[in-house]
Formats: sequence, C-alpha cells, structure tokens
Amino acid sequence: MENENFSRLFDIAEKNMQLSGRSFTVPKAAFLYSVSVCPSEADILELLEINASREEFAHIACNVLTGHFADEERMAKIAKYDSLSERKYREKVISLLLPSDRIIRNVPHSAEEREKSSFRERIMQVLFTVYKKLPLRVRNIIRNRMGAGE
Repeated sequence: MENENFSRLFDIAEKNMQLSGRSFTVPKAAFLYSVSVCPSEADILELLEINASREEFAHIACNVLTGHFADEERMAKIAKYDSLSERKYREKVISLLLPSDRIIRNVPHSAEEREKSSFRERIMQVLFTVYKKLPLRVRNIIRNRMGAGE
C-alpha cells in the first residue's frame, strides 16, 4: 500500500515536471526502491539480485551506497561497464561506488561488537561535549597533542 502511494506521488510529480518542460533524472523504480529500504543499511547481496534495468540499478546502487542518486558524471563513469555481463556489471558498479575496505570497517560482526561500538560512540559524544565546553586555548593544546592541529 505504501509503495502504491509513493508510486502515485511520483507519477503526479513527473506529470507536473513534464508540464513545466522538465523531467526527472531518476527512474521511477530507483525512487520506489529508495523509499522502501532503510537509508542507513546496505545489503550488497540483495543489491546484486535486485530486479532492475542497468540504468535503474546504477541509480539504486548509487543511492543505497552513497546516499544520493547518480548524476550525469557518475552515470558516464558507470557506462564504461555496459559491455560486461549483468552480474559483472553490477559487481563493477558496486566496487566503483564503494571501496571494499569501507564495507569491512562498517559492519559489526557480532552483537558484542555492536554493543562495544555503540558504547564507544556514547563515550565519544560525552567527551566531545566536554571538549566543546573547554576554553579555546585548552582545545588548541589538546588538538596539537593529538596531532590534529598540524
């Protein structure tokens, strides 16, 4: 039901864009996929198996992995892979959009690791709040000692 509403919304907006002489640069399928997934989670295996054309896939992958849809420059870079098979094309697009080291670093493997990372984040938030309340002179000394002021 929710997807139907977004589909109608897209159709209305697209009609209004056409009346004003413009058009969307994002395919409808990419838009609908973007509103149906959690923006902070990316499942690469699910992304590889999605039912979409190459253009739709490029926009979907770009949105899921980078947080925004592909622009003309990005689409031109992706177009270099059009001669590849479908699976290789998708793998190349994903590797272009997101280096593998980022994927590995951002995936907590166990509940214990997730708990540790959230605890670390809370500690850093508290420390940053305290840091911001310090006088500028003290903050500069801390930054220089930490190597961030160079």
